[in-house]
Amino acid sequence: MVLDFYYTLASPPCRGPMLVAKALGVDLNLKDLNLREGEHLKPEFLAINPAHKVPTLVDGDFVLWESDRIEDMSKDILAQVVADLISSPAKFSLQLDESTDVSSLSQLAVFLRYVKNDVIKEKFLFCKSLTTTTRAADVKNIVDKFLKVNSLSWDIASAVCSDGAPVMQGRKSGFDAVVKADPPHIIITHCILHRHAMATKTLPLTLAEILKIVVECVRHRIFSELFKEIDSEFEVLLYHSNIRWLFRGQVLNRVFAVRVELALFLQEHQHCHADCFKNFEFILILAYLADIKAIIGYIVAQYGKDDSLYPTDPKKRSIVDKFLYFDAALQSTFFDWVVPVLRHNATPDSETEEKLHTSLTHLDAHFKKTGFKFVSGDTVCVADHVLVANVTTFSELGLDVSQHSEVEAWLQRCADTMPGYEEICLAGAKILGGALKDKFVKK
Repeated sequence: MVLDFYYTLASPPCRGPMLVAKALGVDLNLKDLNLREGEHLKPEFLAINPAHKVPTLVDGDFVLWESDRIEDMSKDILAQVVADLISSPAKFSLQLDESTDVSSLSQLAVFLRYVKNDVIKEKFLFCKSLTTTTRAADVKNIVDKFLKVNSLSWDIASAVCSDGAPVMQGRKSGFDAVVKADPPHIIITHCILHRHAMATKTLPLTLAEILKIVVECVRHRIFSELFKEIDSEFEVLLYHSNIRWLFRGQVLNRVFAVRVELALFLQEHQHCHADCFKNFEFILILAYLADIKAIIGYIVAQYGKDDSLYPTDPKKRSIVDKFLYFDAALQSTFFDWVVPVLRHNATPDSETEEKLHTSLTHLDAHFKKTGFKFVSGDTVCVADHVLVANVTTFSELGLDVSQHSEVEAWLQRCADTMPGYEEICLAGAKILGGALKDKFVKK
């Protein structure tokens, strides 16, 4: 069967599924949409995809598109909160927490308290990475930049509550001292307990039921012994907590990554949900909840003749999944770099460009450590397809990929061996590069 595929070749997220389909020998009926002319907003396409996004895949009566729901919801909520802050009769206060994540990268989480309709509201405001140093000035700069971008200012703030880290509390050079210097009216307090904010939101019944099944499955503490026996990259499952919705997302990601191990365990112990992890629809919705590449996952699951592109071997599959998540973050940074230039003719942001280099440094380190020719071994997998679409575009826009020798060598291997690289990946990258490269090349 020929699948209808709505796309624009200049978009890296469109080229990944096209490369996977090419590798599997799946025929796509390509329907190129001119986004500048608004073809994605015409009634005939909206009837297929109300979200008017590309790529979109149509397989008979089944329609699938990549999900931007988390980002869209985040932007919508942020816009509402900013409007509330501007209209509030009282000043708002901030709570900051600087900590290190599992990849040893410092993260700054900022919470917000403000008044709306005589009711005190608490919201999670943003989380940003501290990619270079973690000095007080770096923290202050991130908060300043966020306020400026969202048309806010310290003038309508009243207080800052920080954690006990030295970078926050230093009398002379800590964040507290930097804030008091400008603006001086801010009241500084220190929290005595790191709170987890934001309760779980309501899910549609189908999604809620699958989440419930996942929660029931991960309560078996003897899973760690199973993972050790089969030499899985993961040795434990994360445990679910109803009041920590961000942690819930981590649970889903971990469950998806080790779904093969879970299927073995549940079958062996005759668990009531053992059949769920053999059900294609269940896995597809689990991937949706975990925010995996939906279209690519569907094409491989439905039309793949073997497991070469998406290995069933637990160790290899965990590597592939990890780099699918990695690509999602890389793609988000890429959009932050390109979209302001494309839409507003802005100057490319040097800090965002440096973040791209940092990401490529991590990818470079992976190849150096493992000696792999491709992401998960010596053959191409789906993670290579999605990553090469982005990295090729970086190169065409003038990002110096040669700074990362292993990534450069991997990119050449993909160009030499990957079916469809020239006519899909490189051609699409050149469209965007031809339109914008002169704006990205340093004068």
